Amino acid sequence: EMPYIRKVWEAFSGEKFDVVGVALNDKREDTLEALSKLGLPWHQILDAQRIPIELYNINAIPHIILFGPDGEILERGLRGGQIYETVAKYLNQ
Repeated sequence: EMPYIRKVWEAFSGEKFDVVGVALNDKREDTLEALSKLGLPWHQILDAQRIPIELYNINAIPHIILFGPDGEILERGLRGGQIYETVAKYLNQ
């Protein structure tokens, strides 16, 4: 999903939108190496362990969740071009 997420970040990042990646049980060194190779420009939470899995009932990775400004989950399980369309819909309201 990274190419789709990058497209959304490039189009909408700013005051009203940002992307945060979450690394779960990966080795920290492996995560940092992958981030460097992919050149991901958005914020990352490292070493999250199982906390997001349990908190948000995530059963597959990647799992895209769109949060509203108040922390409410607006959409989840987004894939491909649906990511861009959904973010655009909420930001253009």
